Amino acid sequence: MNRDNFNDRRRVLRTACALGMTGAWIHPIQARAAAEFPIPGKPIRIIAPSGGGGPTDTVARMLAERLAPSLKVPVIVDNKPGAVGSIALNLTAKAPPDGHTLLVGFVSANVIFPLLNHKLPFDARKDFTPITQVMSGGVNLMANPALPANNLKEFIAYAKKQPKPISYGSFGSGSTAHLAGEYLQMLTGIKMVHIPYKSATALTNDLVAGHVMVGFTDTTSAAAQVRAGMLKGLAQTSSVRAPALHDVPTIEEQGVPFSAPAWNGIFGPAQMPPDVVERLNHEIVQILKAPDLRERWISAIGYPPAPTTAGEFSKIVERDFETWKKVIDSAKVTLDS
Repeated sequence: MNRDNFNDRRRVLRTACALGMTGAWIHPIQARAAAEFPIPGKPIRIIAPSGGGGPTDTVARMLAERLAPSLKVPVIVDNKPGAVGSIALNLTAKAPPDGHTLLVGFVSANVIFPLLNHKLPFDARKDFTPITQVMSGGVNLMANPALPANNLKEFIAYAKKQPKPISYGSFGSGSTAHLAGEYLQMLTGIKMVHIPYKSATALTNDLVAGHVMVGFTDTTSAAAQVRAGMLKGLAQTSSVRAPALHDVPTIEEQGVPFSAPAWNGIFGPAQMPPDVVERLNHEIVQILKAPDLRERWISAIGYPPAPTTAGEFSKIVERDFETWKKVIDSAKVTLDS
């Protein structure tokens, strides 16, 4: 070994020691890559607006386990449930825009709740940087088997024939399920009365019992009851069918231009450097495209991964602000309605 090569190897070994990797041989390029992400050694904090085991927690943990080795920094999940995600959003909005604080957002927290509550301590349209969508899904129009309609067209015809508006359930005032019903009324001209429930489970139980004949509920609750023959699916609000409800067509497939599916996505604070956004987008998109993640993701989330560019996700978020504002204003929706 000549003296130059010997000195090069000594420098790399010193780098490995400094990174806590004594005994591991790393290529000089790898050593530099280990310090690439904006602040070397600073953990990335992914804030999940749900408790452990909740939907955003699941997304956060599945990404965290793969982001850590790809970015060469620790990645921690910080659960901040409550207030329809606004606790988590406020923490994210106030964090330094260095790429080390991320949020698993969802349409109810990032769009709908801010449109209904004008006293939040952040500006939902200005205080966040969309990085990538990770999932596009929706809620499902379910019916008790006794309802004389088996698809959306039949349901619309049935609803229009009733002397009084029919009732539909959702899992809460101001939820995506509530607004899906209002949006469907806008698009089709049918009349319905909203009945809010405290949870998807409570709504599903009443649908099965026939206390309410139709309702918009989540995929997990709906799929289990459809498989058991206790409910029938009329339509999905998602842009693609959920694998667990593969026989239930979407609203758009049935000819109604329902263009606002629900989503989960990754956000950071406003004013993040473009190169940091690009790097995070690239890493997360590669994770979501990994074949070995797909089935695990579908099993946990209910829909396949749906990554986008940062620009595409920004347009989705802005579209939903416009769509849901029209629905809320038209139906005069409030948090108590």
